[in-house]
Amino acid sequence: MMNLEQLKQNLEQTLPEMIARKDIEKYTGGMYKLSTMQSYDNRGKGPENRIKLKGRGICYTKEALIAWLLARIEEGESK
Repeated sequence: MMNLEQLKQNLEQTLPEMIARKDIEKYTGGMYKLSTMQSYDNRGKGPENRIKLKGRGICYTKEALIAWLLARIEEGESK
């Protein structure tokens, strides 16, 4: 079983403060792709408080992305 606290600490230490949605595949080890995140965001199911930068696309804060990822792991473990 994965230690979620250890995973959270690792992500907090390694992720940049802001993560571009177009780079999400790189930061999730290929688990999530740009098109997947676009779909989640369009349905209101993506990370909270996404940020739209003029001419630069969508990005997520590190805290919001980590919380979203951990919530998805916890949901999967409880089923």
